[in-house]
Amino acid sequence: MSDMKHYEGTYSYTGKFKHQDKGTSLLEIREFEYDGKFYQPSEPLILKITPRPEGGGWLSVKDESIGVCIGGLDFEEALGNAIMDAALLYEHLMFTNSPLEKNAAIVRDKFKQWVVHAIDSKAQ
Repeated sequence: MSDMKHYEGTYSYTGKFKHQDKGTSLLEIREFEYDGKFYQPSEPLILKITPRPEGGGWLSVKDESIGVCIGGLDFEEALGNAIMDAALLYEHLMFTNSPLEKNAAIVRDKFKQWVVHAIDSKAQ
């Protein structure tokens, strides 16, 4: 396990992967599962995945619509970290009692349109 791995457990997603110029790729995620919950954004997350040469090489993952910006040493790690980041950001912004800055309030308004629910392991 690398120092860059932050997510725990497993994740899954439904999406479409597209290779772009200069090694950059886009992953459009329509829905994902993480930490016992199902998340379906009202608009797909568009993760921009960019190889970075610094520190021996790693992958940067960004979605500017909700502010995800993280990475990992390989695709699985980078994507797991990004999915975890999106889920934790959702949980924080939707359930915080703290006042939010303007940009955070805009992201929370987007999150209000998402379908999110716990996954019943017995039903699976």
